[in-house]
Amino acid sequence: MAGFGALGGALGEPVEVAEALHPVPADGIVRGKILDQCLQPARDLIGELRGRGPPECVDIPSCRSRHGASVVRFSEPGSFTSSYPKGCDKVSHGCPSTAYRLPVPELVERQAATEQTVALLRAELAAWRSAVADREAMLATMPVGLALFEGQPRGWLRYANTAWVDIVGGPQRGIADLQPPQLREAVVRVAAGEPQAEITFQVGDAVVEAEITVTEPMGSALVVVRDVTAARRTEELRRDFVANASHELKTPVASILGLASALEIAVDDPEATRRFVSMVGREAQRLSALVTDLLDLSRLESDAGPLHRLELGQLVDERCEKLHVDAHAAGVTLTSDVADGIQIMGRSWDIGQMVENLLTNAIRYTPSGGRISVTVAQRGTTAVIQVVDTGIGIPRDDIPRVFERFYRVDLARDRATGGTGLGLAIVRHVAETHGGQVAVASTPGRGSRFTVSLPVCTEECAGAA
Repeated sequence: MAGFGALGGALGEPVEVAEALHPVPADGIVRGKILDQCLQPARDLIGELRGRGPPECVDIPSCRSRHGASVVRFSEPGSFTSSYPKGCDKVSHGCPSTAYRLPVPELVERQAATEQTVALLRAELAAWRSAVADREAMLATMPVGLALFEGQPRGWLRYANTAWVDIVGGPQRGIADLQPPQLREAVVRVAAGEPQAEITFQVGDAVVEAEITVTEPMGSALVVVRDVTAARRTEELRRDFVANASHELKTPVASILGLASALEIAVDDPEATRRFVSMVGREAQRLSALVTDLLDLSRLESDAGPLHRLELGQLVDERCEKLHVDAHAAGVTLTSDVADGIQIMGRSWDIGQMVENLLTNAIRYTPSGGRISVTVAQRGTTAVIQVVDTGIGIPRDDIPRVFERFYRVDLARDRATGGTGLGLAIVRHVAETHGGQVAVASTPGRGSRFTVSLPVCTEECAGAA
């Protein structure tokens, strides 16, 4: 056998080689004993054979320290020749039995076709997995909960996204585990043939709306749930606001109508006429103030407009000067201590209105002989406005609600002094739309302290202005 007469042994001496011709079985697999345990794995040999095509010979690395090398030669189609050191007993070494699939032409073609099919299937599987991952990512970020239940009798849960678990809770294995009962009953009805069902239920403090529809496969039920707690709360606030606004508008209008009728009767009584005209004027002013506050509040809750660089102390001083007359008329002493040079980004009209509402509120609820002090100071990066009075104070239970629209601690006093019930609501909205906040501390019988915190103007915001 040419080329195989001098396979080197452990020390490089020539080794006599024996060779034999073996037929390839019909299945293309050659089975036999391997010369030594340190022979490389069969898959490496197959890879080497595939890489070279039908080779003239292939060296199979073995434990060369004892037996040199073993060689496979393709002598003719359908057969191969094996060479190994003469005198080696292949069986005596106890090496494991191994099978090699030789690259017979027909099998190579079949294998290539199979590998191509496997590659296509793998590509399709990867695309399918990617599509499933994209769908799951999309469903997981949806604010509504989705769940798919099989039809009866099993009714197993087939899919639920993250929002479903957050809204409804879990775990549920099927329809039988659904809570509350009205949700379970609605799903059962749809799974039994009813085309659609809509219900509203509560989960703890949350209000949940559910829509159940039948889907494929027939009998399956798709459940869509939404947490509508915030929407319901907003709707309640809107209804309350409309009701309160209507009532507040109706009161001065009714007074004006009644006074107009009284004027017709008292047309020949000059003293009564003057009194009724004065009363009409006060009610008209109250109505005008109410409409103005409603418009201001509506503007603040929508688009309040751009911010500009403002001198906070100057704005506060202007409003204090404006209300000195009202304070003097009420027998109240009004003082101010305003630091200069504090600049903020804001809307001058809104900041002025906020300060005026705080001062008006203090004057309204401070008895004659009382005091009101206004201070403006800077604490770090925050401008702080404080209005402190020695008035009647606010009961502890009313403090959380004083900034609500149309909420009044003393309804009779507020109406008698011309209050609209919107002044402190406007204060809160102005503070929040300027990136700040407002707080109140009060002791009944001793007075109240309102504190507004606003961010001061930095070099960056000054440049932007």
